[in-house]
Amino acid sequence: MPSILNTEREEERYSPGDAVIDALVGFLILIPVIPLALALGGFMFIEPWLILTPLLAFAGGVARGNTVGTIWLRAPILNLVLLLYLVSRGDVREMVVGAVLTVFPSIGGIALRRLSHRRQSRVPGA
Repeated sequence: MPSILNTEREEERYSPGDAVIDALVGFLILIPVIPLALALGGFMFIEPWLILTPLLAFAGGVARGNTVGTIWLRAPILNLVLLLYLVSRGDVREMVVGAVLTVFPSIGGIALRRLSHRRQSRVPGA
């Protein structure tokens, strides 16, 4: 039933099913980080992790960017597995760095996908 208090259309709401799919995609994005980081320098160096994790988070944002929901909610859920892992470790510095290196690239990927989708769906001459 329509409501004057509801500003989103029913089909544009972020459903719990979408959140589960986003979290699963975020987990699947983390899987290639380990072999790729090992190939680039292994566990002894932090640089491979700092390079690969944002790139794959950006790719996840691009992959899930065409679905509905706010960017600021989707990006943390896309990186939920990694963020929960960092919270469980208890180091505040790791949590902040991990959030910056994953959530912001995901936001960029989602925004890029939505911008390109919006440009493609424009009516010529409008």
